[in-house]
Amino acid sequence: MIKFIDWLHPTPDSSSFNTQAMAGIITRERQNPSDPVTARNFADALHRLEASTKELSNLLKPFSDYNREAYKMEIRQSISAAMTPETATAMNIKKKFSQVFPGKPFYTELVEELINEDYSPEAESLRQKLLAKLAVEGKKAADPKSKTPASYKPLLIEGLNAIGSAGATLEEILLKLDGNHEVHQNKKKTFGEKIKVVLAKVFNKEPDAVIYICESIDPDKGPVRDKIDYQQFRDDIAKKSKILLAVAAKGTAAAKLESMQEAQLMELLDRNIRDLQIFHRQLDALDDFFKTEADADDRAKIRGIKPELSTIKNAVSKATNKKHDFMAVREEAEQFKQLGIEA
Repeated sequence: MIKFIDWLHPTPDSSSFNTQAMAGIITRERQNPSDPVTARNFADALHRLEASTKELSNLLKPFSDYNREAYKMEIRQSISAAMTPETATAMNIKKKFSQVFPGKPFYTELVEELINEDYSPEAESLRQKLLAKLAVEGKKAADPKSKTPASYKPLLIEGLNAIGSAGATLEEILLKLDGNHEVHQNKKKTFGEKIKVVLAKVFNKEPDAVIYICESIDPDKGPVRDKIDYQQFRDDIAKKSKILLAVAAKGTAAAKLESMQEAQLMELLDRNIRDLQIFHRQLDALDDFFKTEADADDRAKIRGIKPELSTIKNAVSKATNKKHDFMAVREEAEQFKQLGIEA
């Protein structure tokens, strides 16, 4: 994938069609005198792409080396082990290869390496070089007294950071909800409703709570009808938004998370995931309510929140994945401990 475009040599004479096409784009933009900013951006981006390509190549090289040798080992075990130096040729191996490994690609270069390593006069030295190349550096044994228990808190903190990103989204949702709530409350009222509002103002009476009846699907309970007290619901969301923004903040908040125990972090993550899932379901139902209950003249004024709900859903999903990752590594560590194996 990192060679889909050759960022190290993006030239028009490249053997890759994709690289040729990209080279044409780069040349055109670099030679555009009316847009020097784009030209500088291209130069900077190319430099970063070249550096990233080299870095990724270095990271992948150990895996590439291992897979090359694993490929040759399969051929040794299944085909060439029964051959003599005279019969161990690339052509003979290829004849049996399609029978033993149907559908698997045949790499002549690697097969020739195998033949040289097993049957050529330099076989011994080639094998020694290969073993030295694949050798794993030994690690010094850790002092049992100084060894600290493994901590998996970073996974939980990553989960909290993911869920914390929903704080700003909840603020955006509140702005839209308030607008939709106002539109709904200002729709044409009956004569009795108008008298009620006037009397409440005359006697300085607190306005009645606005209750919205919304229907939704609870994953555990099935269809449910929620009686949403709008002002209380709004206050709860505003409070949750502040909490999540604090969780995602750097500095003091991050240091506080680092100082917490795993059990505390797990409880905090679990609670916020659960709360956001409930809010998501109720907000989705309230969004549908405002859209369906609006008068024809007011429908254009209703602002939907589906994109924001999608953002919250993604945040919950990421946080839940981190929670599951934490539980998996903890369980694995416990199993190793029971077997007397150091994880």
